[in-house]
Order: sequence, then structure tokens, then C-alpha cells
Amino acid sequence: MDLTKDGFALYALPAREVTAPKIATQLGADGFYSATVDVNGMRGVPVQLQLVRGGEAALMSGASGEPIKLPIRGDDRGSVQITATELLSQQSASSTLRIAPAAPVAANGAASDGEVKKFFARRAPLTLALTPEQQNDPKIKALAARIAAASQKAGRKALMGEIKPNGVVLFPQPLKTSQSFPQWRTDETDLILLGSSGDNPLIFDQKRGHLLPDEENALHVTYSPFVGEYNALNVLAPDAAGLERLAAQIESTN
Repeated sequence: MDLTKDGFALYALPAREVTAPKIATQLGADGFYSATVDVNGMRGVPVQLQLVRGGEAALMSGASGEPIKLPIRGDDRGSVQITATELLSQQSASSTLRIAPAAPVAANGAASDGEVKKFFARRAPLTLALTPEQQNDPKIKALAARIAAASQKAGRKALMGEIKPNGVVLFPQPLKTSQSFPQWRTDETDLILLGSSGDNPLIFDQKRGHLLPDEENALHVTYSPFVGEYNALNVLAPDAAGLERLAAQIESTN
């Protein structure tokens, strides 16, 4: 048999009419979103997903009726435009995934010694960030040096930074969410912040986002407040005497 002349083609036709796709998203137990595309109730219709977020775009392939894991975490921020195209007749539909993390709840108490130790055991970059006014205060600078030395003793080097544009603070958050605060995007680094909501803009930014309690004179760790996967140790005190006590607590912890 000469298959160049006697061959045949086999086509698998869909069981029902192909209609415009419908998109459903869900957050999985692993912390990532997935999307399931429905094409008139049929499984196995080839589909393509286009994800657009800010200035970034990605293409993914899959089949209707089957979950397609997305590179989007439940603790991400902002909105993602999802366009699904079924590849038999090229019909498309779009949907917007608005990522709304659970509303932040102010901590009920100060960070435990274990939480502080865990913070200093991280291997992410670390910056001890001071405001320009703190930079010019000899007492605050000396306390910052003590905290940096305690961090070094724990095996983690803390670089010094300044809370100002083009310093630690880069720009406002590029993606808008239902939660307006914190509004500042910082460099990709863990932070140690000193002071109170009255004299430190990054502490104030967390306070109005309900990430920090009203009471001060305590250590509090917040998770990804300004940039994903980077945490902050807030040394909360309204004056140098309070900061002195907290610096001593950090030294005793490490």
C-alpha cells in the first residue's frame, strides 16, 4: 500500500456544538490559582489561556473541563486579565481575576522570641532602614548599629538604608487592589523599621493597612507588607527610651 496515495485522515468531531468558552477560577490548597474552561460542557477541547497583568503577558495551553494551574498565588496583589480561546473555531472570552487576600488583621500581641529568631534566621537580603531624621539623630543611629550587630551575631548581615524615594522606597504599588494600603513598594529586601506611625512613613503605611496594632513599645513582624515574600521587623516605640528597651530585647534574643 502506498500511503502517499492510499492514506486517509481521521477527524475526531466534538460531541456538541462548540460555543464561546466560559472561565472559572479557584484557589487551590497549594496556594496557587487554577482556571477551568468550559466549552458547552465538553471535556478535552484544546484551549489557550492568555494572562495579562500590568505590562506582563503569558500564554498557557490546556483542555476544557480540566483545571489549568496558573502562576498566580493567593497572596499576590492586583488583577489579572484572563482570555481563553478554544482552538477548534477560535472563539474567545475574557475574565478578570481580582486577587483579594484575606483582610489583614492587626496582631493581637507582640512578636514572640521565636518569631524574632525566625526573622533573623531568614536568608533574604536585609536592610535596616532609617528616616532622614533618624539618620541625623545620634541616639537612634547608635541603637540601629546595636540592632545591626545583633543581626550579624545571629548570622545575618543587615545593610543600612534610608527611607526616601530612590532609597529603600521605590514607587507606589503598581497594582491597585481593594486594599489601598500599604501603598509603597520597597526594594526587594526584608526590612527592620524603627519608630512609630507618627515619625516613620513605612510604619504609618502598615498601620493604616491594619497590619500593625494600635499599641506600641513592642516588636512586630509583618509578612510581605511592601513587596511579596519579603518581611518586616517593626521596632515600635514613640521615643528613644522605648527603642532602647526593644534593642536590648533583640540583643537578648540573638
